[in-house]
Amino acid sequence: MVVGGNESVRTLLYMAFTNIAGVSLSISLQARERDLFLQRRRAEAAQIELDRRARAAEEADREKTRLLAAVSHDLRQPIMASLTFVDVLKNKLDKQDYAQVRRQAEHITSSIQMLGATLDHLLTAARYDSGTEPIRIEAVDLGVVLERLKLAFLDEARTRGLELRVRMPKRRLIVTSDATALWRVLMNLVANALKFTPPDAARRRGVVVSATLRGGTCHVHVVDTGIGIAREHQELIWQPYMQLANEERNRQRGLGLGLFLVRRALDRVPGHAIALRSAPGRGSRFTVTMPGLWVGEPAPLHQGEVRLAESDLALMRGAHVLVIEDDRDARRAFQELFDDWGVLYSSGATLEEVLRDNESAELDVDAIVTDYRLPGARNGVECIVELRRVLATEAPAIVVTGEADLAPIGRALPGRTTLLQKPFDTLALAAPLIEAIRLARGGERA
Repeated sequence: MVVGGNESVRTLLYMAFTNIAGVSLSISLQARERDLFLQRRRAEAAQIELDRRARAAEEADREKTRLLAAVSHDLRQPIMASLTFVDVLKNKLDKQDYAQVRRQAEHITSSIQMLGATLDHLLTAARYDSGTEPIRIEAVDLGVVLERLKLAFLDEARTRGLELRVRMPKRRLIVTSDATALWRVLMNLVANALKFTPPDAARRRGVVVSATLRGGTCHVHVVDTGIGIAREHQELIWQPYMQLANEERNRQRGLGLGLFLVRRALDRVPGHAIALRSAPGRGSRFTVTMPGLWVGEPAPLHQGEVRLAESDLALMRGAHVLVIEDDRDARRAFQELFDDWGVLYSSGATLEEVLRDNESAELDVDAIVTDYRLPGARNGVECIVELRRVLATEAPAIVVTGEADLAPIGRALPGRTTLLQKPFDTLALAAPLIEAIRLARGGERA
């Protein structure tokens, strides 16, 4: 019929065939173009990431080169000085000039101490870079840390003719931090503030340390009335061996590694940052920020057991939290902790399990707690994004991880998400959880 049939029928069949073939070919071409486009986008993204890593590796190599050059100089100097002092000491012994012998011995001791301090700073920096410096996230009583700072530096301030004021929080302020890293950071900042604040009999000069809490973030301020730092130099001070006001390399004014280690330490502790405001001749203000909360009523300073305030427990009672944790023991620990706090939860080893458990709960979600490494294709960050999409919620989230390098995870965190590094104690989890519940309910911190 097609060959010898009606011409109109043949035409219709031909047109139908060509249209079907054209549509099929068009769909095939579109699918191929789409695949090529996606492959090109993935290749471009991979190239961008490769370029970024290459630049980071080049910068790290340049930084190590600068550090090694500075280290070589600063290790040789005290060694050379010690050898010279030893030669002088020998001569004084021959002359039986024991007063000078004692003096040269003191010089040798000072040089060896400076050498030891240099090595200690370098080893600390190396541990930060390699990720082997242990980080333990815990609840730290900031008042205890500030009191310790006051006791450590009060005599030095008086010797320098300066005033040191440490303003204690009016209530018990607990921060989520690493106690060792926090002490190292604040100690370096106060030591630097005293070191670069010259005394002046005509003006009150000194250093003030204080702490405030706003919206779940603690701000620790170290303010001095010293020489200040020009705006164009404020990024340079974080480099190793950089001392803007010590051109003569007087080692009594430090090694130039303090602020370098401050930045290294804060980069490794999640939720921490540092900011600087300074002007030449007017002094400097360094501000360290970290998660924090008030705990309990005003009480004398002590280092006893830290307990949540009744108001915080009342806030958490009845809150509904989604928990994704594939480790059975860890998930059970979360469940028992939340039971103790009166927190309701939907939990599971995977995103799908949590969603099924949440369906039966029929409750609004106040917060999400998830491990970072999970079975399957999604990590904890991706699970948060998917949960928020599926449940049409913007509930705050907390990601817990045992990873040593937190930087890649931190860069991928969505908004209203806190990162905690294992191990941490229960109050370290309570602080961001309480703030998450406040945010979810639209409340403000008192």
